[in-house]
Amino acid sequence: MDHKNSADSQLSSPVRGVTVSPAPADKPSILAVAQVELGFDDHAVAIDDFRVLRNRQGELWVSTPMRSVRSASSSRDYQYVPVVTLSRILKRMVEDAVLAAYERRGISADEGAR
Repeated sequence: MDHKNSADSQLSSPVRGVTVSPAPADKPSILAVAQVELGFDDHAVAIDDFRVLRNRQGELWVSTPMRSVRSASSSRDYQYVPVVTLSRILKRMVEDAVLAAYERRGISADEGAR
């Protein structure tokens, strides 16, 4: 028995809510965007711009919020850096909640990638 996985499944999720919306029309590779509210005791934080994407194998996945930063070596090159870094366990909880909300919302490929 893998004790890490057993312990992970016993943790209660701090994900209090997920709002999923169709992606902006100018972002055809993004299926949907999501806002996630995380709660810890009496405190909460909302994080915007999680993205639902589909890889080449057709699998859905969730990207955490990123921002582009111009490369120091070239004005044409950009790097993408995370806006927020989640622990492995928290990231999995957020991904699961976002994908479940996306599937419940039923955003079509046409609606999500205009």
